[in-house]
Amino acid sequence: MASVPLLIIYATVTGNAEDVAERVAREALRRHYTPTVMSAHAFLRALDTLPSWRAVVWVASTTGQGEAPPTLRALWRALLRRSLPPNLLAGQAAAVFGLGDSGYTHYNVVAKKLYRRLEGLGALMLGPAGLGDDRAAGGHEAALAPWLTDLWHRLRAQVPLTPGLTEAAPEDRYTRPTCKWTVEVCAASPSPPEGAPAQAAEAGSCHAAAQSAALAAHVAIAEMEDEAALASVPGAGEMWGVGQGATPPHAHDSPARPLTARVAATRRLTAPDHWQDVRHLELEVPGAEYEPGDVLSVLPRQDPAAVVAFIERCGAGLAPGTAVEVRRLAPGPETAGPTPRHLRLGDLVAGTLDVAAASPRRTFFEVLRDAAGSGLERERLEYLCSAEGLEDLATYNQLEGRTVLEVLQDFPSARPDLGWLLTAVPRLAPRAFSIASSPLAHPGAAHLTLAVVGWVTPFKRRRRGLCSAWLAGLRPGDELPAWTQRGALRLPPDPATPLVLVGPGTGVAPMRAFLQHREAQRRHGVPGARGSCAFRLSNGGGRGAGALGVAPARPPHVLSSAWTGLGLGLGVGSPGHHLNPPTPWESRSGAQPALLRLPQRGQGLPVCRGVGPAAGR
Repeated sequence: MASVPLLIIYATVTGNAEDVAERVAREALRRHYTPTVMSAHAFLRALDTLPSWRAVVWVASTTGQGEAPPTLRALWRALLRRSLPPNLLAGQAAAVFGLGDSGYTHYNVVAKKLYRRLEGLGALMLGPAGLGDDRAAGGHEAALAPWLTDLWHRLRAQVPLTPGLTEAAPEDRYTRPTCKWTVEVCAASPSPPEGAPAQAAEAGSCHAAAQSAALAAHVAIAEMEDEAALASVPGAGEMWGVGQGATPPHAHDSPARPLTARVAATRRLTAPDHWQDVRHLELEVPGAEYEPGDVLSVLPRQDPAAVVAFIERCGAGLAPGTAVEVRRLAPGPETAGPTPRHLRLGDLVAGTLDVAAASPRRTFFEVLRDAAGSGLERERLEYLCSAEGLEDLATYNQLEGRTVLEVLQDFPSARPDLGWLLTAVPRLAPRAFSIASSPLAHPGAAHLTLAVVGWVTPFKRRRRGLCSAWLAGLRPGDELPAWTQRGALRLPPDPATPLVLVGPGTGVAPMRAFLQHREAQRRHGVPGARGSCAFRLSNGGGRGAGALGVAPARPPHVLSSAWTGLGLGLGVGSPGHHLNPPTPWESRSGAQPALLRLPQRGQGLPVCRGVGPAAGR
């Protein structure tokens, strides 16, 4: 008997939204729906089918300062087109679940906006949007469980059960995770993945070559995921002019087309005894095409020792050089799976699975539960996967920053095969950094300003960010694959437009790029391009650029030495704590009244946050 199709679209950065989408799909199967799970990026190629779906569930995270994940931005622009009729989604039942952090100002704003837009296009919303909070006891799972209960009740009212079917028992087989991959050892050694340099096939002879091979494996797995998702949606194509009028893609704007970046210089900007380690990195990137406000993306390099430890944990006889055939299982009985890929196991793990930084999701613990050979371990895992163990799971796992390797060590009898691990281990995600230089001032180069992420867990264990710690450890001459992508900020097209730039902490990176670009335009004689200092804002709002650097009152300003070299006569202010009286700079320049006048004159106020919730405010 036919069941009702259910489309589940997710947009994620860390993988949490994908994990939620997969859980929704498993619950849907148990209730006789036929779920199709797709990333927002993959669904762009099937966007014309959206109005034909009877029921759609959206799962979206909020990143940065209220920004949509990069995978959602093109689809979001398509949904915002004014030409779309208000009844486009009439007759469609829709639901939204958001993932965010209530410590940030724009908490779950992406889910809230998405909810309103779907409602504006005529969709019948199945209850209020669910808002998962990473800071809640139990994390986002605390809000997910009651939201799902309400969702299934409301959806059943709109889509009655097909005659002849009965509601499933609370615990049938569909509540268990489904394996999506098979990984089999091959007899022959694989050739390097497409896009990887030839020398990358040699085991670890060069860090840059090894990283390129890992990136190529990362791309191969991502492509197989997209192919499998699209195979379940007939009639893939574009709609509503997606891509029309957009900035033409650069030659190196995706991980499938990376550039080779070479470290030219690196230095620490903060004092050795300062609590935060902030670095300035200058990269030579021949062929790079970007604009001020764009970002440079990289795939973090994992510790080779962690990769080896994970592979050894997977089974006897396995090594980084082991050749494997990776196959994505078909999403349904009537569809074919993507073409299998042949990779080195070390490249697959290093480029795809985050084994020593990210905390595993609930699905991973469910997989371990089913693979545990010890009764005591299975009982413990069963509890952690239950509703009663939700807070204990969050304390043990997320709050403590437990890694995949550490969890595997805590449950030694659980030995899932490679296919299950590829299904359940968090994906290694690329990281994007705002470029702190202008291509006009530094052609063929890109500068980065980054803070090395570090924290102490509730059990007093010190943790460091995987990517920031790796980049901070690079030395001149080191090479790495990288690619440029469009950022969220843009300079006004008219170079004469005055600017006030607000960049807390490392948020000054794109502001530096803007100011460098304005100064380079002035030196090149671009009409209207002139520089002026922030102090002149009180004297009629002088035409040009002003900088307001926001930093703690006592430590040195991030990149403060860089401002003086721009030739703009910039004043860098530090407001300090909000309870303190105005600083001498604020009092002398009359900056606050000038800031209030700018919106009345139609001028921009770009804001870029630094690291942490406080910077988002």
